[in-house]
Amino acid sequence: MPKDVQWSTRIGQEAAPDFYNPASSIVRRDGYTRLNSAAHITAWQPHMHIRGKYQCLELIYPSEPVRAETVTCASWNYNWHTIYNYQEDVAPIVPAGTLLHVMTWYDNTTGNRFNPDPKNWVGAGIGRTIDEMGFSWIGWYDLTDAEYKAELAARKGGLQKTATDQQPR
Repeated sequence: MPKDVQWSTRIGQEAAPDFYNPASSIVRRDGYTRLNSAAHITAWQPHMHIRGKYQCLELIYPSEPVRAETVTCASWNYNWHTIYNYQEDVAPIVPAGTLLHVMTWYDNTTGNRFNPDPKNWVGAGIGRTIDEMGFSWIGWYDLTDAEYKAELAARKGGLQKTATDQQPR
């Protein structure tokens, strides 16, 4: 039996009826999802349609002062739906209450070689590729508060050991 249950869901869903990308323009949309438990993030996959240009995942930590960290960004190509699996030693470990912020850019210009009609506005849709939408798939497993603290301590201990090992002798 596996130790952890891995979850996967869409975050930053942007197939909202108010999505509007005017002709010959680049627009940015933002989406937010809150994690209710501490988590170990294992994977990230951007998803858009043919006017998708770029997408980033930012973590906004529930701390005072508020601290944000951009952890992953990728250029988009509709022909390649790539899943970015984090290596264990750099996978984000986040506390409960962390906001996952998805920033998505869409290119409805002649500079986008995949754009079938840059002279026309584009609206939202999830069924037709010529409509636009954007979200990220995220993979993670929940951590208890004790597991979160232990993983952070282990990671910090490993980083200190690595720094010590790299000092000249």
